[in-house]
Amino acid sequence: MGTSGVHRRCPALLAALCLGLGIVCSEFLAPPTGLWLTGMVSCWVVGLLVYRRGAADRIASWMLCICLFALGGIRHHQDTRLLPANDIRQAHVYGSKGELTAWLDHDPETLEDGRRRVRVRAEIFCADDGDCRELSGDILLTVRSEVTQFTTRAGDRLRILCRILKPQPARNPGEFDYQRFLAQRHDLHATASIYHNSDILESSPGPTTRWQQYLIRPIRASLRSSFTAYLDGAPAALLVGMLLGDKHAIPASVKSQFRTTGLAHALVISGLHVGLIVVFLLTLLRVARVPDAIACCVTVALLVIYAFVTQMQAPVVRASLMAAIVLLGRAVELRGSVLNSLGLAASVLMVAQPTSLLTLSFQLSFAATFAIVTLHGPFMSLWPY
Repeated sequence: MGTSGVHRRCPALLAALCLGLGIVCSEFLAPPTGLWLTGMVSCWVVGLLVYRRGAADRIASWMLCICLFALGGIRHHQDTRLLPANDIRQAHVYGSKGELTAWLDHDPETLEDGRRRVRVRAEIFCADDGDCRELSGDILLTVRSEVTQFTTRAGDRLRILCRILKPQPARNPGEFDYQRFLAQRHDLHATASIYHNSDILESSPGPTTRWQQYLIRPIRASLRSSFTAYLDGAPAALLVGMLLGDKHAIPASVKSQFRTTGLAHALVISGLHVGLIVVFLLTLLRVARVPDAIACCVTVALLVIYAFVTQMQAPVVRASLMAAIVLLGRAVELRGSVLNSLGLAASVLMVAQPTSLLTLSFQLSFAATFAIVTLHGPFMSLWPY
């Protein structure tokens, strides 16, 4: 199938491929911004002129593909290199110790050794030398097990004493690159730790929306309390880990058993769980004789709520977005291509966070879905009935 055929049958998939290639090129070749802009504007003008004259449709398609390729590169360049002066990567605060004011993005996670870990969003940093500045960016904060006065939750504001550090890169070829892992998968570029109770200067409720206060938090707390009220030990921890994304609640012995059997992926919240929730909701609404269009819209609304309840974890956001595109198309009786929906979901995610394309989680999610969609027909034709 040529570029023109793909463009007509699955335009969103082709757009996603072009955006992805631009992101990969920007990551590994790092062309200057001027080259990206010049290429995109030139191809856009050429494609527009060719299209308006009604000739060489294939050339216009290629020009559009190159524009999307350049757009992917520009978006990645903007996200990773064109940073504001107060961004944590540009503010020259690595290694500095001082007073940090930040608020919590998520609820703290408790690790197996008793430490807690939480993502905080920096606001103000006052170094020990008296230099105070506004700071933007997220920091991975680790709270040692000896700290007993850390009782904050998502949305609270903290004022603490800490040292801001740059994540450790790989020291040897082939070694795990913790810095790259945090940057690409979690968009984190700094770490900090709290060692003593005295490091916590102030903790207060931060600004929260009514959406978070009266819907998301109560639902998350209710689900967690329901799991622990009717189940004990490992079963409760499994449900909390698989449905709410708190995998650190699962005992180490259970994790070891799942690894031995090759089922460790089942412990991590993923698109599979979102798919099961979609099937359950659609079946329940169909049994209740709810019209199909309304059932699809209700399911999408509940998926949005579920994504927030799981604190917007990447696998849930990806799966919810793909499911929402398919369900909304079904609600308006639009017969679309699954590959088109897959491409649209990938494009939205890459524009929102370009570095997500470079993570193994993103690649496996979309590669697995693409393989299932494209290979299902050929395999079924070989299956004896």
